[in-house]
Amino acid sequence: MISERDSETTFDEDSQPNDEVMPYSDDETEDELDPRQPGAEPGQSQTQRHAEESREPARKDCSWQVKANDRRFYDQPGFKRTIFLCFKKSKYADNAIKTYKYNAITFLPLNLFEQFKRAANFYFLVLLILQSIPQISTLAWYTTLVPLLFVLGITAVKDLVDDIARHRMDSEVNNRTCDVIKDGRFKTAKWKDIKVGDVIRLKKNTFVPADILLLSSSEPNSLCYVETAELDGETNLKFKMALEVTHRQLQEESALANFDGLIECEEPNNRLDKFTGTLFWRNSSYSLDADKILLRGCKIRNTDFCHGMVVFAGADTKIMKNSGKTRFKRTKIDSLMNYMVYTIIVVLILLSAGLAIGHTYWEQQIGNCSWYLYDAQDFSPPYRGFLNFWGYIIVLNTMVPISLYVSVEVIRFGQSYFINWDLQMYYPEKDTAAKARTTTLNEQLGQIQYIFSDKTGTLTQNIMTFKKCCINGQRYGQLNYQAASPDEGALVTAARHFGYVFLSRTQSTITLSEMGAQRTYDVLAILDFNSDRKRMSVIVREASGNIRLYCKGADTVIYERLHPSNPKREATEEALDNEILLEKKKKKKKLKLKFPRTAEEKKKQAEKRRRAEAYKEQQQKNFVDLACECRAVICCRVTPKQKAMVVELVQKYKKAVTLAIGDGANDVNMIKTAHIGVGISGQEGMQAVMSSDYSFAQFRYLQRLLLVHGRWSYIRMCKFLRYFFYKNFAFTLVHIWYSFFNGFSAQTAYEDWFITLYNVLYSSLPVLLVGLLDQDVSDKLSLRFPELYILGQRDLLFNYKKFFLSLLHGAVTSLIIFFIPYGAYLKSMGQDGEAPADYQSFAVTAASSLIFVVNFQAIFGSIALYFGITFDFHSAGIHVLFPSGFQFTGTAPNALRQPYLWLTMILSIAICLLPIVAQRFLCMTVWPSESDKIQRNRRKYQLEEQQWRRRHSAFRRGLSARRSAYAFSHQRGYADLIASGRSIRKRRAPLDAVLATATGPGSGDTRGTS
Repeated sequence: MISERDSETTFDEDSQPNDEVMPYSDDETEDELDPRQPGAEPGQSQTQRHAEESREPARKDCSWQVKANDRRFYDQPGFKRTIFLCFKKSKYADNAIKTYKYNAITFLPLNLFEQFKRAANFYFLVLLILQSIPQISTLAWYTTLVPLLFVLGITAVKDLVDDIARHRMDSEVNNRTCDVIKDGRFKTAKWKDIKVGDVIRLKKNTFVPADILLLSSSEPNSLCYVETAELDGETNLKFKMALEVTHRQLQEESALANFDGLIECEEPNNRLDKFTGTLFWRNSSYSLDADKILLRGCKIRNTDFCHGMVVFAGADTKIMKNSGKTRFKRTKIDSLMNYMVYTIIVVLILLSAGLAIGHTYWEQQIGNCSWYLYDAQDFSPPYRGFLNFWGYIIVLNTMVPISLYVSVEVIRFGQSYFINWDLQMYYPEKDTAAKARTTTLNEQLGQIQYIFSDKTGTLTQNIMTFKKCCINGQRYGQLNYQAASPDEGALVTAARHFGYVFLSRTQSTITLSEMGAQRTYDVLAILDFNSDRKRMSVIVREASGNIRLYCKGADTVIYERLHPSNPKREATEEALDNEILLEKKKKKKKLKLKFPRTAEEKKKQAEKRRRAEAYKEQQQKNFVDLACECRAVICCRVTPKQKAMVVELVQKYKKAVTLAIGDGANDVNMIKTAHIGVGISGQEGMQAVMSSDYSFAQFRYLQRLLLVHGRWSYIRMCKFLRYFFYKNFAFTLVHIWYSFFNGFSAQTAYEDWFITLYNVLYSSLPVLLVGLLDQDVSDKLSLRFPELYILGQRDLLFNYKKFFLSLLHGAVTSLIIFFIPYGAYLKSMGQDGEAPADYQSFAVTAASSLIFVVNFQAIFGSIALYFGITFDFHSAGIHVLFPSGFQFTGTAPNALRQPYLWLTMILSIAICLLPIVAQRFLCMTVWPSESDKIQRNRRKYQLEEQQWRRRHSAFRRGLSARRSAYAFSHQRGYADLIASGRSIRKRRAPLDAVLATATGPGSGDTRGTS
């Protein structure tokens, strides 16, 4: 039996990228329907499908039923689905769009749940639980609770702000209005109140609120022109046409109110250009297809008004089905940072285990023999060592930086606003500023290795201008013409100038004026453009009865369809601006079903498939290797799938950071696949922008985004991370040195409140300011010397080597911070005759020295904050109010009045900082980096720039602005220059040449050929 056989597909089918994230469907397959709908038979031909539709209008897969003007129709039990236990809900979605994550009730529990999924937050939650156990707790519970609440609170506020923005965006869309039939007449209603089956009226230049069946319009034969830029990136108008019966009988308001048709159609799916259904009305049935459906996101154009019936609403619309799942993007630094945190946790466990073993040994040798250390607990030394293991896990918990993630988010948030506020990336013609649509990828902008760009509309403006054409070997030119629409508008308007004027269009005819004579053609068929055919054709019947096919499309596609013996073939070939590269037509590999019957056949099939996959992988690798040998690669005539596949191949085989930039909906898959996606708000709608990580109005702004903001963000983040890890190691490792003098008892070297506030307040300002404001060279120098960008591409500023150097630096600092005060206090007497060598005075000295050291390497602002809080916490008043929480009463005032203590701190600070100052001096003078060299000569570069500007303005005095000599010139008189190879474009002298020659004004005005 066939059902017992194994079936398998060819390897090509499994290698296709995910289309669910791409709002583009000209090459999608039938199996991408909604899971609730059975798939169509793979071998079924178009003719068979039409025949089946005519025989059985209510097909099995047409299970979606919509009744006009009858909301109670959807309350039937058959239209309900179970959502939880016995709770049921209508399967028909309402028209409200919900992109937000939280509401007033769910915000707190959901946000906390998401935050505790992060390893660091969960780690500190476990730590807080451990601190509540008296036997192992060595720190007060608030030392962990306060920082944890601070981190959770900052993150929650950020998430709340983002979600409020989503609420506002949803509200703006949902509260748009249109006219809906209610109580027998049209009434204004909000989009969110529209239901499936409603009859609505749309006016010119308004968006379509849902997927609707076109019933009638103000145009002849109920034509309706729509712009689908939001769906497929096409700015040329497309026309939809209502059924003839609804066109005739559903024009008046009363007729629309009495309309009670029933639609049976396919379940909601993501196929933008396909629709199958049947309208049942007045004992007749009428087949429906995509030409009669207006999709949500379309815009009504050149049509005063139209009427439609809602078929799919809200989340069931095709544009929402195409929105797909946005891929979660993480930077290389994020991944590296997580591995480093795991490394710190491993080191923490090993250190705690070693110190616990030390305590066990100490208890056996000293603790059990010292009667004055008896604590009334008859625990064995190994058990005491076990308890101390957990005690050291708590004491050394600051090695795992709880505030690291929130500090990173704050820095990224600030850097995103710097991008948004950059006036040099503001485009005044469209009043469009650059926009960082994500706050998590800024430093990745400084590490881009490969850029993938769309051409039309991105590298070039999507403004089609008719230049010239070749008809029957005769060349025709058209000058002084500019159009804002794509090729259709350019060709039709050009034809009008040659005497062929488009007059009118009906459902089945087109009327033209040909050199003054009016002629009408019957339209028999229109074959639309798609990425496979690469051409569009129309079949018409002339008045004489002759049938003709007219075709337009890509030059290579049209050229290969010319007859070999055509006498005008050579003339046409010469008319092309560039030599035509003939391509072999790609043969699409179809789905193959194979049924191996024996174990041997199965084995052969598996081996064949394995070899095919290995061969394919090798071919992919060869392609990537060949492409990466080139400075630039142009991929011609590629589909949206193939764009994304090229990006994936480079990511797979080169492990490189990629950036994709585009302006159309057909670039969405590529934009989402790349590590960084950039959308241009150009001529093709906003779909690419809505799916992007960053957006702006002009391609040229990409240079500033990468070389200035990207490089700055990368440098700032790397410095921040190195400094953050350093200050935490310097702070935490003091506890380890102290352990050798307290019997490894897990006693802390600092006051509890100092441990609590160190990362939150005392050392947070310096690292944040470094991460936000640090700048090695100016933006102009960053653009002038792009070689500075190489640091980020090679990951030179933050890696495991830099991490372990920070660890070593922190360890050395902690040794100095501990042992210098220890040695100074070992046998000393204070100025007032009292010994300052008590534990509390030592803790204040070590803490104060640490604050000076870590702040002197960045910003001094936290020092005053530290002393202000310390004196308050050591006052007698707060001890009276909270005696158990504040036990260092009078320590800071008493200790800090001793000159000996200040001399000790100055010595500790000097020994810590002098090597750093010497190292920085040597790096800038003996081993300077590229940025150091440029920074040293910045005044020279500024003077050169000023001189160049003055001379450049003098060179051009009295001359007109630079004129375009490109193929898409909008000025008259240069077509012959293109053909002759000459150019009027002036070649600007290099900056070095200008500076080297002290000639007078006008000497730089040179001309040359290009």
